[in-house]
Parts: sequence; structure tokens; C-alpha cells
Amino acid sequence: MMPIKSEIMEIVSRQGNLTDTELFNSVQKRYSWLNLKEFNRELMELEIQGLIHVFQIGKDKRRIELVKDQQYVSGEFDF
Repeated sequence: MMPIKSEIMEIVSRQGNLTDTELFNSVQKRYSWLNLKEFNRELMELEIQGLIHVFQIGKDKRRIELVKDQQYVSGEFDF
């Protein structure tokens, strides 16, 4: 099973911009034990690494997208 960060990158690169809810639901299909706190920590780490941007688009909604110059190839990064 691939790390959660890799799964997140795979989904975002394949589907493009997603809301945090859409992304969480997609990741949770493979990692049923994943909770929202752990998911948010993984997103924060990816954002700090400069791989994704997380934008607030409402009180309780965020948009997740790849950094413009970033192209993710499956298994390319060691997390």
C-alpha cells in the first residue's frame, strides 16, 4: 500500500482541482482508518513541501490543487 501522501498526489494530479471533502472521500476509500485530523496533517506537509496549494473557498471548504510547475509521476517522491 502506498503512503497517504502519494495517494493524495495521485488523486490530485489525475483529477485536477478538488475540494477537501472530495479528496478526503477519495483517499478514505483506500485508507478507511484515516481520520480528518491525519488527513489535514498530510495536506499541510504536502503544502509545506511546495507540492500542493490549499485555498480557502468558504467557511468550511477548501480547494486543493497541484502547484503550477509541479508534475507528479507515480512514485516519484519519497515521503
